Amino acid sequence: MNEIISYKEFQEMFKSSFKSYEERDQQQIMWDAIADAFEHEKRIAIEAPTGTGKTFGYSVPAVYQQLVNYLKEKETPKVILSTFTISLQEQLMKDLEVLKDVYDSVMKKAGETKRLKIVNLKGVSNYFCQLRYLQNQSLLGDYPEEEITRLINKNKPKTFQDFGKHFSTKQWNQVKVESCQSHSCPFYSNCDYAQAHKETEEADILVVNHALYFYRLFYSPQKWDGASFVVFDESHKLEKVILEAATIAIDENYPAELVEQGLALVEQLGLDKESLDDWKGTYKEHVSIYQFLTMLNSLKQKKERSFRLDGTSLSKAEMVNCLFQLNRWANQMYLDWIKTFLTDEMREDPDVKDAVSPWYFNIQKIGRMLQLLLVTNSDGQGSQTKPKIELRNDIAIWFSKYEYERAGEECISITVHASPEQIHMLGDLFETGTVFTSGTLSQGGSCKPFASRILHQISETGETIPKHLDADIVLSSPFDLQTQTIVNINTHINPRSLDKSQYEQQLIDEIPKLLSIGTQKSFVLFTSNATMWKVFKELKDEITFMDTYNGQPVEIWIQNKTNYKDVIRSFQNPNVRTVLFGSYTYFEGVDLKRDALTQVILTKLPYSVPSDPIQGILSQEKNFTDWEACIRYEQAYGRLIRTMEDYGAFHVLDKRAVYLARRQFIGMFKEKGIRITGDIEEVKRFFELNRKE
Repeated sequence: MNEIISYKEFQEMFKSSFKSYEERDQQQIMWDAIADAFEHEKRIAIEAPTGTGKTFGYSVPAVYQQLVNYLKEKETPKVILSTFTISLQEQLMKDLEVLKDVYDSVMKKAGETKRLKIVNLKGVSNYFCQLRYLQNQSLLGDYPEEEITRLINKNKPKTFQDFGKHFSTKQWNQVKVESCQSHSCPFYSNCDYAQAHKETEEADILVVNHALYFYRLFYSPQKWDGASFVVFDESHKLEKVILEAATIAIDENYPAELVEQGLALVEQLGLDKESLDDWKGTYKEHVSIYQFLTMLNSLKQKKERSFRLDGTSLSKAEMVNCLFQLNRWANQMYLDWIKTFLTDEMREDPDVKDAVSPWYFNIQKIGRMLQLLLVTNSDGQGSQTKPKIELRNDIAIWFSKYEYERAGEECISITVHASPEQIHMLGDLFETGTVFTSGTLSQGGSCKPFASRILHQISETGETIPKHLDADIVLSSPFDLQTQTIVNINTHINPRSLDKSQYEQQLIDEIPKLLSIGTQKSFVLFTSNATMWKVFKELKDEITFMDTYNGQPVEIWIQNKTNYKDVIRSFQNPNVRTVLFGSYTYFEGVDLKRDALTQVILTKLPYSVPSDPIQGILSQEKNFTDWEACIRYEQAYGRLIRTMEDYGAFHVLDKRAVYLARRQFIGMFKEKGIRITGDIEEVKRFFELNRKE
């Protein structure tokens, strides 16, 4: 069947779905560029600032492409939309409902029964397992049993986002999906996990998060087979997510967990238990386990919570040999389990295979780590010569220490981690057509620096070859930033030239001055939690009793794990003045409009401290370090302007903004014609003018 609706007509139908749709040139540019990328399987990057309408900027062409594919070919190759977090997945699903209605309406008019299938897929640990819940109820202790029963009986999603608040972390680990029995489970027909994975195969559009996308890409045999195109929203988060997904971690409880998984499978599958004790006795106590635990126990005296291998007395060869022996033990244990407990017929049973598969995947973790640590090299002496297996020098190896309490005793657990030191070592991660997009992605007016760090392929000779973008698009802001904002850079405070107490005192002196000239709907953002708490404690009383705008009371908040919604409600309340002392959580993803937020005070340029090993790997590249800091800096500024009616001041209490990162911190504002000052009186006049208006 020929196309019955043009792309332009589809866009107009989408626009008519909104009572007050705002035309945006930037969104139209996105629509055209991404439609072209879909048609020609291009790799493109688009920076789409706040106000562009980024989500619909990529989802409109994605849905239209599926419409055309079906009407022309009766096929809809899967499109994947990946974003950073599960909460962003949920928001994306809500936005896609509008487009689903448009798609279904077109299909109905065309006399087609096909409807758009959109599936929201989460990682396995996010799904509630009713079978494990019943099996482990006696282990859960105190929890709201009646509420859980009520939720189970409702026809509602059964995921961590719905059930998690009723369980502690330890309790959730007892009720989440693990070693799924698939069709043999009595709750299979009502299982959200099973349903999501079944629907994944049928999906036209699949919504995932970055961590899940790359974990499955690296470790699942299916990878993302059948996907024709991928859109990565919040692409500025990709580099760290990729390295985290590629990192393999094994802790000291791992051998015991493998044995327990094998024992649990015997119970789960109703297998003959006659040989159970013999099998358990053979593998629960083994010299390979003893060697592995001895290696980790030797590190428990380290004071650091995280430390690299080269900071210990262990050699890489010793560690690899220990892992090699543990790998032999694990694989022999698995083979012996199959031989002992499964008949030939059972080994071919799909349900048994499904049940055993997660255990086998866990067993393979040691082998995956060894594959990462070792490389096979030929010595060039001909085909008769046995290749040499050598240790790689470009793999980061580190240990982390976790302290916990068990039976009233303080315990320490050690985990070994291994990760590639460069993303290009992972080969071509983006083989299909791909869109990278974010509100902040470019550096120096281009997305190419970002692309150069993640787009590579490995040649047949093992050489890394860079791949290039087919389109590099940096959209302008739809807002009049020259009149809506002002930037105030303090040229006296330099955190690097002061000791900690002097720096904190300068912040304590300066912050009240800035709060007094604004409307006191203000974010005070920090890069250090310790500094944030110190300054907050010193200023809390002073801010509470300072003169307030229109005589309204001041509510003062400091960021913690549980008060986010309360903080946002306070900022949205027009009858109070609100001041937040926060950190990176509030640099992005906060949508406060008009008078709800009029000042952002950034206390220090947001460079990462490479204490986290993955961050340390990324920070080895100067290009990434400056780029990441500039991204965060621009995101902090971006909290101010969400609509054409917004206004606000961005204060930077770090004189290095004038000259660091090749002057990009100040250059990004100069390029846009945004006013830059160091005079508080000028900021005061800016507020007086905007209040009158």
